[in-house]
Formats: sequence, structure tokens, C-alpha cells
Amino acid sequence: MQSNSLLLMFYISTLTQGLELEVPQFLHNFCLSSTGYMSISEIGLYGCARRCGMYSGCKSFTYNIAHHRCLLNEDDANTASGQFNACPGFIYGDRAMLISDVTLMGPCSDHDCPYYTTCVRLYSTSRVCVASVCGPFAGVLLSLKSDDISTTMSAVGVSRNIQCDTGYIGYKTVVCLANGLWSELEDTCTDCGNPPSVDNAVVSSGDTTIGSNRVYECLPTTTASGSGDITCQQDGTWSTSSLVGKGS
Repeated sequence: MQSNSLLLMFYISTLTQGLELEVPQFLHNFCLSSTGYMSISEIGLYGCARRCGMYSGCKSFTYNIAHHRCLLNEDDANTASGQFNACPGFIYGDRAMLISDVTLMGPCSDHDCPYYTTCVRLYSTSRVCVASVCGPFAGVLLSLKSDDISTTMSAVGVSRNIQCDTGYIGYKTVVCLANGLWSELEDTCTDCGNPPSVDNAVVSSGDTTIGSNRVYECLPTTTASGSGDITCQQDGTWSTSSLVGKGS
């Protein structure tokens, strides 16, 4: 217990002094408190470590012992020292200490696969680099699901909902493809469309986007009562006009 306390004090002191850390291969009860870029459920510690070593974008991992959950990080304790903390029940691993471990990594040890790709072991002595994640997407992301934890990288097969342009409701969807590229946008963005017709009235010209205003005007041969003002509402429908045009 005393040795663990001393180790903890040492790491805290190095963080506060701004010194570069030398992290052991597996460090118990520590974690990197960043959001990470990929979360993997129901996986063992060594499987988590192997994934980090295989993914070229991974710099470190944090493993939740109780939930068997692996979080891959784009940073490590050296590049994000301010986020390196004591975390009971977690295990931290640094990729730089894993990648040369032949027992753990096999033919993927010391691989030089390009960024956003993964080293895949084909046989006991051969490997290949395949796309594993897509890079950032140029668009405003809507709220993410619990497993979609990063706005920087997304695993192959993950879909992202992109915010519509101002004045539209709905969202655009993209999917991270197996080639590491994003799919074409599937657009479900809509506005209010043309206002409904009103008897004995015409509507002014204008936009149909959220927040737009239009005005109904009765025909010259009718007597008008009520208001002809309408607004395109947040739910994509026009507000109701009280205008009534009665024939003379």
C-alpha cells in the first residue's frame, strides 16, 4: 500500500512540475481524462492494448476494469499531461510501450501503417494496413450517441448526423466507409414549404425557411377581417392565419 502511495505521489509531482512522464506498460489506477476517439465494449485488457497498438491514430488507452470498456486516445500522458490523473478502477497504457512487444502485437509490432488505418495480422508473419477510421467531417454534428464520443475520428460503419443549414429542420447523415472516406450526404433537411392557400386571398412572396414571415392579402373584391400574418415555425409548419375574405 505504501509503495502504491509513493508511486501516486511521484506521478502527481511530475505532473505539477511539468516534467515529461515515463509511463510503465500498464499503469493501474490511472487514466487519461480525455474523451478519446473510439470506445470498445466487452473487451479484455490485452485486447484493448492490442487494439491501441494496431490503430495508427491511437497514442494511449484507458481500460475500465469493472465495465470491460476500452477507450482509445489520440493523446498520451506526455502530450496531455494535464489530463493524466489518478483513477481507481482503471488501467492506463501507453502505445509507445506496446508497439514493440512482439508477444502482444505479433507481426504488427513496430508497424508503420498510415494514419487512420489499422494493422491487421493475416498470418503469423504477415500483416496488412486497412482503413479503420474516418477523419473529421466538415459540418456541425448533432448530439452524439454514447459510443460516438469524438468529433475528430469515427470508426468504420459509424454514422454521423450533421446539422442542417440555418432555417431548415432535420439532419444530414454520413457514414464512415471501409475505405476511410465519408459517404455522400443523405439529406433529410426540410423547411415549411409553400404556405397553404386561403380562400379569396393571395400570399406575399418570400422565403419558406424557419423564421420566415409571409402575409395573406384578400382579393380587392372581398371584405377582409382578421390578420393575414403567418410565420414558418420551428417544427416546419406555418402558423395559422385568422384572415377571412368575404365576397362583396
